[in-house]
Amino acid sequence: MIYVSLEDRYGPRTFSFAREAIVIGSDDHVDLVLDAKGVAKQHVRVIADGTALRVEDARGRIPPRTLPAEARILIAGMELHIALASLAPEDVVHDTERTLLDAIHDNPSDTATREVYADWLEGQGHSARAEFLRVQLALQTATAADAEFQLALERLRALAPAVGTGWRARVATTFVERCSGVRFDLVCPMRWDRLEPSAQEAVRHCGACKRQVVYCTTIEQARTIAKAGGCISIDVGVPRHRADLYWPRMVGMPSPEIARYGKRD
Repeated sequence: MIYVSLEDRYGPRTFSFAREAIVIGSDDHVDLVLDAKGVAKQHVRVIADGTALRVEDARGRIPPRTLPAEARILIAGMELHIALASLAPEDVVHDTERTLLDAIHDNPSDTATREVYADWLEGQGHSARAEFLRVQLALQTATAADAEFQLALERLRALAPAVGTGWRARVATTFVERCSGVRFDLVCPMRWDRLEPSAQEAVRHCGACKRQVVYCTTIEQARTIAKAGGCISIDVGVPRHRADLYWPRMVGMPSPEIARYGKRD
């Protein structure tokens, strides 16, 4: 995944691209459209090159540059933070754990594998990850109205820093949000663990509405994708607030997702 973050008059926003290369410019047909004076129709290409990033001037004026997996670039005076991330589970060194995580990737809804994995983690002394899995399993039989449900969510948020973002993405059971395939007054019934895995760790496919769902690790990233009409599943470690995915419509100003920013796949 290539991530591009920027801040403009619409506020901070983060774009996620499930591909190995993107084009940034002012033309409507590039991957990330920047509406700023001095931006060429096709300005730069950002390419994933192993564990590094390669930035090429699409105009041919500047030689290609190889940058680390996280870097900042300037385009017509606008600063963009670009990052390459796979969201792969962190700190996995044992073959048994790799096998269990692979099984969860291939069949995310299999609770039996998660129970076995939790027991194995406990035996290896990885108590935070074991508890995280068990709390998630307990949440599957609870409802949002239960006091225990909110306590369990708080416990997951407390455990989140100790288990790793990539690991959470693999085992997450968070709900899908902002899906336009369901009626406005309904909540999407799908969860991350019920979606079809893809080659990208942070992208899965919903068999119900046939849409792509992106796993978001910041609220800015989630807002950006939601504004573009995309489906999202938000990491439990992200602080949430009421109506945090809604935004005010301004009379006379086109919405940024329709106007200039971000080409949808």
